[in-house]
Amino acid sequence: MQARPGAGERFGPYLVLAVFFAASAFLRPLIPTAETRYLTVAWEMFQRRDFLLLTLNFEPYYHKPPLLFWLIDAGWAIFGVHRVVALGVVYVIAAVTLYLTVRLAKTMFPDSRALAERAPWLTLGGAVFLIYASLIYMDILQAAFVLAFMISAIEFARGDGMKQAVLAGVWIGLGILAKGPVMFVHILWPVLLYPLWRGPGRDLGPAAFYRGFGIMILASIAVVVLWLGPVLVLADENFLYNLIWRQSAERISGSLDGAHPRAFWYYLQFLPILLLPWICSPGLYRSSPLASLRQARETRPDDYRMIRLLAFWFAGVFVTFSLISGKQPHYLVPEALLLSVLFACFMTRVSLPLIRNVAIGMVGLFIVGQAVSAFTVFDRLDLKPLAAYVHDRPQAPWAYAGAYEGEVNFLARRTAPVAEIGEDEADAWLAAHPDGYVIAKTKEPVSSFPHAVFDQPADSGRYVVTAGPETQEGKARR
Repeated sequence: MQARPGAGERFGPYLVLAVFFAASAFLRPLIPTAETRYLTVAWEMFQRRDFLLLTLNFEPYYHKPPLLFWLIDAGWAIFGVHRVVALGVVYVIAAVTLYLTVRLAKTMFPDSRALAERAPWLTLGGAVFLIYASLIYMDILQAAFVLAFMISAIEFARGDGMKQAVLAGVWIGLGILAKGPVMFVHILWPVLLYPLWRGPGRDLGPAAFYRGFGIMILASIAVVVLWLGPVLVLADENFLYNLIWRQSAERISGSLDGAHPRAFWYYLQFLPILLLPWICSPGLYRSSPLASLRQARETRPDDYRMIRLLAFWFAGVFVTFSLISGKQPHYLVPEALLLSVLFACFMTRVSLPLIRNVAIGMVGLFIVGQAVSAFTVFDRLDLKPLAAYVHDRPQAPWAYAGAYEGEVNFLARRTAPVAEIGEDEADAWLAAHPDGYVIAKTKEPVSSFPHAVFDQPADSGRYVVTAGPETQEGKARR
């Protein structure tokens, strides 16, 4: 009889993850423009006390659904408004995701404790997980619901009652509230592949399973309508068009501004990163994955079907996203977790301490990378100096020359919008608002701005603040 894993083995991955988050909170700033934008949306929701309609710079924001912002606001309501609290919320999400990889491994391979023990370390040490786990993005949150959906779908297929179908639908709905209808790209492939992984004689027949999937869809719609229904009553007539059509169909076609249209082969260049570091493990090749796969097919058909599901599920989503015009590397975060479980299938004979040490080494490597960046590149990404300058002048009118994405609203705790003007309209705006300030992000030298009163490095160029003639700084320059 095998001994039960000790507390260190069960809680070790979560403690190492906590160290990684603590280092990230200390070493790196909020990364513009995504993290600063998302915290601005959460901040405006929090200080307006409106948890239905999302705004960015106090204008309707249609690009993302509300779940992550709700969770951050809940943390702020308890612990106060601070970036560290938001990171704490993200830590909880990442830790739950680690736990769900273990649950998925146990559900798919109930007879292999070794596989379940390795799954969280393989996930924690994965390059993609470490890149995105501590960022204030929606992808890890959505990945958690993808894993939860699959756990419930498998339990439903194994005859665990309609309650699992309803629960799977709830996970779909929450995944939609996390990042939108793209949730279906992640979960449709295992549904379509059901005949491939169904256990004969035990699992539900395809007809019964697909009827259950209809229940899942209805449950997911019910979850989404809990938010969308009240919003449609309060929002203008363009809300639904912008949220559903523009953020889905136009993102697929690449016609939406900011949709990041890229070539179909774009994700191929990131495939090695998805596989790091475990693709480099000598233990993986010593265990001979092809021989293990043949042995599973001959002696463990249930395991073989699940391995095949993981492989085809990943391939199906990978190809689907490759065919969609709008592409970003983090869209494949949920599939990186599938690869961790797949690696676990072939690394059960690799020493658990070795896998754990490599995972801890990867975490350490990322911490060192952040420490080096703290003294090199992060100063060009840290907007706290600019935000402090804005914060100290709360009554003055402010404008941004160019496309403003809420870079300083959270950091400066703004309670009023920043006017967005054209890059060549700064002088005219300051003439109309002589007591105001204009922020510009530019590659021009500061000497090109005769009335500049503040500047700081940016990721490309500098942020420059120009003061109007009636401001204190403007009067001093006259």
